[in-house]
Amino acid sequence: YEKLELKWFDVMKDFLDVPCRSEFFKYVQWHNNANVAVKRLKLDLMVLHYVDFRDDYDGTVRKLMAFLELEVENMKHLFSFRTYPRVFTPK
Repeated sequence: YEKLELKWFDVMKDFLDVPCRSEFFKYVQWHNNANVAVKRLKLDLMVLHYVDFRDDYDGTVRKLMAFLELEVENMKHLFSFRTYPRVFTPK
């Protein structure tokens, strides 16, 4: 993994002015490692997007429960879509 790490350090030079760049790096690495684990262990994978719950909450919950091989019982709509405009700045 040494070559991969050196490549990342080279890429990270472009992020020197990014606040919390180490947290960004950890976020990316977590997802990279998760993808490697899924492939190596040949795990089933389901990708859900935040907007899936906004656009079709019931359908998304049903798909998730089917993937987990669980039954849907007493489904409640507990989702509230937020965009967090004060947290993220536009490009």
